[in-house]
Amino acid sequence: MGMDDWGRKFLCSNVNPMQLLMYDGRYIARNPFFAPPRAAVTINAAGRLMKLHRISPLEPWRIERSRAIAASPRDDEEVSWPGGVFTSASGITIYRGDAWPQAYRGNLFVGEVANNLVYRAKLEANGLGLLARRADRDSEFLASTDTWFRPVQFANAPDGNLYVVDMYRELIEGAAFVPPRLLKELDPRSGTDRGRIYRIVFVGGNSAPSKSNEPLPHKLATTNELIELLEHPNGWHRETATRLIYEQQDRRGVNRLRQLATTSKSPTARVHALYALHGLSRLEPDVILPRLADSHPEVRVHAVRLSESMARDSPKIHAKLLSLVDDGDLRVRYQVAFSLGAFPGLDSFRALAILLERDGANPWVRAAVQSSLLQGAGDVFVALSANQQFRSSDHGEKMLASLASQIGAQNRKDEIALLLKGLQSVPTQESEVRRAITVGLFKNASREVRQRFSDAGASKLSGLLSELLRVARKEAVDEQRRTVDRIEAIGTLALADFRDAQIQAVFGSLLELRQPQPIQAAALETLRKFNHPKVPKMLIASWSRLSPQLRARATEALFSRTQWTIDALDAIETGKIARGDIAVSRLSLLRDHRDQRIQDRVGRLLSKAALPRRRDVVVAYQAALRKMGDAGRGKMVFKRVCSACHKSPAGGDAVGADLAGIGNKSRDSLLLSILDPNREVKPKFVNYVLLTDDGRTFTGMIVEEMANSISIGRSDGISTTILRIHIDTLRSTGLSFMPEGLEKQVDLDAMTDLLAYLATFK
Repeated sequence: MGMDDWGRKFLCSNVNPMQLLMYDGRYIARNPFFAPPRAAVTINAAGRLMKLHRISPLEPWRIERSRAIAASPRDDEEVSWPGGVFTSASGITIYRGDAWPQAYRGNLFVGEVANNLVYRAKLEANGLGLLARRADRDSEFLASTDTWFRPVQFANAPDGNLYVVDMYRELIEGAAFVPPRLLKELDPRSGTDRGRIYRIVFVGGNSAPSKSNEPLPHKLATTNELIELLEHPNGWHRETATRLIYEQQDRRGVNRLRQLATTSKSPTARVHALYALHGLSRLEPDVILPRLADSHPEVRVHAVRLSESMARDSPKIHAKLLSLVDDGDLRVRYQVAFSLGAFPGLDSFRALAILLERDGANPWVRAAVQSSLLQGAGDVFVALSANQQFRSSDHGEKMLASLASQIGAQNRKDEIALLLKGLQSVPTQESEVRRAITVGLFKNASREVRQRFSDAGASKLSGLLSELLRVARKEAVDEQRRTVDRIEAIGTLALADFRDAQIQAVFGSLLELRQPQPIQAAALETLRKFNHPKVPKMLIASWSRLSPQLRARATEALFSRTQWTIDALDAIETGKIARGDIAVSRLSLLRDHRDQRIQDRVGRLLSKAALPRRRDVVVAYQAALRKMGDAGRGKMVFKRVCSACHKSPAGGDAVGADLAGIGNKSRDSLLLSILDPNREVKPKFVNYVLLTDDGRTFTGMIVEEMANSISIGRSDGISTTILRIHIDTLRSTGLSFMPEGLEKQVDLDAMTDLLAYLATFK
């Protein structure tokens, strides 16, 4: 992680060299009824496969591996490189020193360990985010011809220069990425007794003299000396001084800090002075108030953050914060959207509504506002639903639906009453808006909330729901309509009562063989949301007509509720579902089911259909390593067997592990990973079982974990987000998300082709 002068945080990981964190998780955690977008966003303007200017020779093992890949036939559209793309990004750092020319100030640096170089980018504003664009046209900022050069970390130093930590190792890759024959000739420990630190200095030119060239004191600086350093142009000195002021807790410098916060010509110094006062518990309203009107927007941003604890007791600060919804800078308004949540009330709710009316097209502003609405969602809904221009916009419809979803999940009578009041502002002819609100309300609503709409006070919405479902029934089965419209209508039918014979008939027809695969998939996904005994019977009756991909989705539905699982086991035992139709590895996940009856029955089934020992399977498939496969045919194998979970150049979903760079692994390591996935399981790829408070079970990999929610990627390629407030239990199976038994779908020749295709993923 790295930070810039204003505290913005940057991240990197192997194939994601440049990411920006868009918000602080403490704000999101305030509202458990809201699942925000992911905080880390990619800012690399050149895209994922940007070309790097490597000058080091390729290692012999890279050359051998590339020759093997080149010898295998593959589609022209597939592109692979033996090196020269980001696969090992490390040490992201913003240069904040003062010994280099101003043009380098604020540049982003990241090491590419596998390619022996350091990449530099210039940052430019992109709405509330940033874009990182290549700064050096035909070369890299730093590159070495030495293949042992491994720039893993950087540091802004006291002398104003940038330092580089070089791990200096011969082999940085895991053993799985090196051909076995060559691995035997290498010493994986080469370099463990070495390492370097480089100091990069600017030579020549017209660089201004650096204050950092002054010698550091040999004694602990006094508080006044530390305060003077808050104006230093080198970020290292400012932050070190700020830390020492906090650690020493010497309040004799308070007056000088107050003066610095007010009169310093340096915006960063003014911010540091504010935080130093805050750390000494001496930040007063008379100091923070002028900074809320500071000439520099970043100073205003930090002043807004620091004023959160004062607004309740200071009417002037409260009033000023409310007025900043009209600030001329989007960054300030974004921070205000977060900070208003610190003091809920009608004034704050009105201000948040104003922010949405002005900036609601920005998804980050919408997320910031909703994070502040643990209270007040109904008040903001009323204000926004009365604004015709807002509610008719795409972002307005999304925001109203999101607020309705929160209100349904909160299940507070006063909030639901406000939603009904706001709904009266939406004319009948605005059917799409009314539909989005209704669907949103019931999305996370409990049975109690649904029952409430049978009351007289909710008759208007109850009537709207009836009309909505009538239209959805008609559109779902209309084969003349666009598939995307039919899928949306099928999703809406999740709000219906499955006891209705008409609804049962609709879903029966949607599962018929003549229906397009996406329609059947949408029907299966919606069916799993009903808690009704006829659903598993319908799934089992349709089983013989379902394709393998649809059967995977039907399996997840059948195993999502205890009684449905029992029904599925009955069907397997009676032959309505062939034992081989459900992967043994998927059945084995039921061994730890909370119901003892299911554990016992699954144990008996598995004893009759035990998988062969993994070692025996791997040995049997060794012949695939001695043959040259066809990548074109392997692409078709991938689409059939792997694309439900894995993203690749050929398409697919990114539920399972990202396969970028997987072609750098040796073929025998790839084969072992495919056929024996549980031999070594990385924590992020472990399978979990999540049980919700309404009795549903989700099994899969945790693909996203937020303050308020968890997203589970299922084996059928679907990812589902569950609010933490609805999670009963979550436990690890200790097994890989990648199932065992893939040999049942991929024979020896197909495996040879699949390995050839995977080798093209660079």
